[in-house]
Amino acid sequence: NPMLLLYLLCVGVGLSTAVLAYTKLIQCTGSVVAVAVSTLRKVATVLLSYIIFPKPVLQIHVFSGLLVLVGVLIATFGRKKNK
Repeated sequence: NPMLLLYLLCVGVGLSTAVLAYTKLIQCTGSVVAVAVSTLRKVATVLLSYIIFPKPVLQIHVFSGLLVLVGVLIATFGRKKNK
């Protein structure tokens, strides 16, 4: 099926581009920043999910998001102070 081959090609190109960009990010900024960017990307995906598919935002969701943010900030700024 030609559409399946086109789909697989697009997925392969997309994934390889993502891996290349992530590897370059690690080389340029270090692994801590790369993990922080990856985590923030996931947070942005969850936020977009709440915007596109409206659902109730509970206090536990806000608290969990704040914990993730604090963890990323501690990992990023704590690493810089040690160097």
